[in-house]
Amino acid sequence: FERSDYWHLLYPKGGPMLDIEQLGVDGYFEEAMNHAARQNGCTHWVENTPAHTVMLGYLLRSFPYAHFIAIMRDRMATNRSNVYKFHHQNSFKGWIKAAIWTEIYLKILKRYSSKIYLICYENLLGNFAAERNKLFSKLGLEGNEDVKSSWAPDSSYDHDIPHIPFRFRLLVRLVEFLFKPIPPLLCELMGRYWYAFRRPLLPNWFFCVYRGKQQALNE
Repeated sequence: FERSDYWHLLYPKGGPMLDIEQLGVDGYFEEAMNHAARQNGCTHWVENTPAHTVMLGYLLRSFPYAHFIAIMRDRMATNRSNVYKFHHQNSFKGWIKAAIWTEIYLKILKRYSSKIYLICYENLLGNFAAERNKLFSKLGLEGNEDVKSSWAPDSSYDHDIPHIPFRFRLLVRLVEFLFKPIPPLLCELMGRYWYAFRRPLLPNWFFCVYRGKQQALNE
């Protein structure tokens, strides 16, 4: 983890020495994030990884004082965005995979809906200030100033939002129909199994900064 780009973004000038055996995995991560927040004069920090939805039950137990926020988006728009970002736009396999993961995430969020704060994506776009103020109130924070990201927008499209052909709309609805009788717990277990056994822990591109620094030291 300390060789990953995540760590080097947290601590570009070098991070603290943390004892993971003493703190445990969860305590180690929490202390690393708390330390980075304090170092930057912040009182709170946010970790935003949609794939962590499959670990929501575990995270709720591990961080009982944390606030968990989910942004819900129109099902069709979510699938379109995921397909254009991770697959070819005319790939049936891509649309099926995106639709399956959308349903798994929605089932998990439904399972823990009483323990998380839900925000409607369309409401966020339509009235950002009102949604922001409601969220700040929920978190017990003050501040009415504009909140803007220092990062460039991460969009799946280069230009206008593309139209979804009827065959893919039908495919998304079919997957939605097939998932209706599946219990949320089973969807959570399916998602956790996939990430635990079917995917590598961290991709190679997660270590670009570390490799660059090591090459610079060697030179």
